[in-house]
Amino acid sequence: MPAETNKEIQIRMLATAWSDQDFENKLRANPTAVCREQGMEFEGEMRISDNEAAPNIFYLPPPPPGSGGMTEVEFQQKASDFIRSDKEMF
Repeated sequence: MPAETNKEIQIRMLATAWSDQDFENKLRANPTAVCREQGMEFEGEMRISDNEAAPNIFYLPPPPPGSGGMTEVEFQQKASDFIRSDKEMF
């Protein structure tokens, strides 16, 4: 099985952050460590932004409207739809 790409990890992490407040808090507190723990590969430090995407910035927008009660699979699909080439960190 091939390793996940940074984009796939970003999608998984975004879905998890939307559905798990503890994970979002941990990610916001130490984005560099959490991104590396999740398997991302990058140089330097990672920052969090809710309104921009660029190298070494983890784009973490608010959850989609009406997301209360969504399943993990639904969060994954919304995150995948949301993260497009213009919203990638890499």
